[in-house]
Order: sequence, then structure tokens, then C-alpha cells
Amino acid sequence: MRPAKNRQLARTGFDPRRFSRHPLRLPTVPPVTPVTTYYIRNWDRHFETSQSRKCATLSWVALPNKHDGKSFRRLIRMANGPALYGAWVLIVQVASKCPTRGILSDADGPLTAEDIAVKTDTSTGLIAEALEVLSSDGIGWIGTTSDAEATPSLPADSQHATSALPATGSVLPTHYPTRPDRTEQNPTEPDPEDSAGRAGWKRPGIKSLRDTSLLMDWLAIEGVKAGVPAATPDARIRLLAFAERAIEHGRDPPRMFASYVLRDIVGGDDSKLEKQHWAAAKQRYAAWEANRGQD
Repeated sequence: MRPAKNRQLARTGFDPRRFSRHPLRLPTVPPVTPVTTYYIRNWDRHFETSQSRKCATLSWVALPNKHDGKSFRRLIRMANGPALYGAWVLIVQVASKCPTRGILSDADGPLTAEDIAVKTDTSTGLIAEALEVLSSDGIGWIGTTSDAEATPSLPADSQHATSALPATGSVLPTHYPTRPDRTEQNPTEPDPEDSAGRAGWKRPGIKSLRDTSLLMDWLAIEGVKAGVPAATPDARIRLLAFAERAIEHGRDPPRMFASYVLRDIVGGDDSKLEKQHWAAAKQRYAAWEANRGQD
């Protein structure tokens, strides 16, 4: 560049030497460490009863009394097996009070060993050892999932594209205020024909909205009647996300969920869903798939 031109640019405050001698350097972004979430395997089968499913919150939890299983015997015969089993009971009790029962996560994110130890006034070292042992192949009572693993592989041509899901980095269910259950406790309730003239279908009850297995059963039978897509993981995640929103915002969650089915789920409108709904739905789906694979 000519000196005269440089002088003209200098009057404007622009110094070309700063750019020619010092290349632009972008700040280094530290890598994101995957967040591990622990969950109790087969929670619905082993720790829920017909009575517990009627409760919005629990002050007790059903605990199996089987002592002849291989996993129990491997655990109890360890040097500190009784202490680890005691830690297991505490972990189950904490999981029973989490926003999504069975998934060790609260409003602040996945629970760590220290979090569980603080909640139960127990040794962090004992809880950490218990989480490691109980999630091992030899025991398998606890499952783990990272934020990367919690997002199932979704087909590109599915109704809801993968890009519409929230970015990974948080797969944690936000705490949802639990309201008293003002609905009947039946898994399904009759719903009239909608304005499009579809055949009558039954909406899921409150316990079906909270229980992933029951909601998947509803989807396969009643949801199909209502026109809800049911064949892909994507469709199931969307359904769970709307269930989470109905539980969070609805005074009558089953009725609100039914309105979502008619207006939003079938119509493909996800504008009401927020990041925490997708996150909780992905976690519920991942836990359900893991439990189903062991059945």
C-alpha cells in the first residue's frame, strides 16, 4: 500500500499494520465434558406399584425383598457388600423423590455422588463406590447415560427433524412443580370425537403421563386412533415432551395433553415446547429403551 494512502487511512484511525502483522486469533473454547446421568434400571417394574403410581410425590418407596438373585449375592459377598447395599437403598430413596422418578437428576442437573451423599448425610466415597459397583456389568442395577448418548438416532425424513431438538450439553429434566392430581387414576379416560371427525379415543390419565411404559402403550393403541405418529423414536420423544409440558403447566394435565394431541402433536406444531421439555423427554426415552432392552 502506498505511503500517501496509508496517511489517508491513518487520519480515519485505521492502521493496516495491525492487521498485516498480527493475524486474527480466536479465543480457545474448552471442550465440553459429557454429563453423566445415573438412572435406576427397570424402575417401573421393580419400584412402582398400583398405589405409588397414584401419588404425585412419594414419602416411601417399594423395595424388592428378593435375596436369591445373582446380582444381590455378588454384591453382598463383597468385602463391604452390606455397606454398598445400604448405599443402594439410599440411592433408590433419592431416585423416588426426583422430578422424573428413577432418574437421578433434579432442578440443578444430574446428581453426582457428592449430591446424593449430601441429600442422605452419607459418605461421598461410599456413594461413589456404590454408583461404580452398581452400574458395573456384574450387578447392573444402575444405568448411565451421557448427554451425547441420550439423543437417539432420528431418521432425517421423520416428521420432526433432529435439528429441532435442543443442542446437547444439557439433557437434564428441569424440576417441574407437581400439582395435586385432580383427575381419575384410570390409565385412560374417554374423550369425545374431535372436530376433524376422527373416531373416539381415550386420553391418558395422569399416571400414564408420568410412566413412560404406560404412555408408550397408550401411543400404540389410543394414540394411533387419534392420528399420532408412533413408528419412530422421534415421534415418541415428541410425545414425551408434550407430556412433560402438560405435567408442568396443566392444572388438569390429561385434559391439557389431549388438547396438545388435537392441536399440536398431530399438526406438527412444537412451538409450545421448551428446551427442558425436550431434555426430560430424551432422558425418559433413553431410560425406557434401556429397560426395554433388558426385558
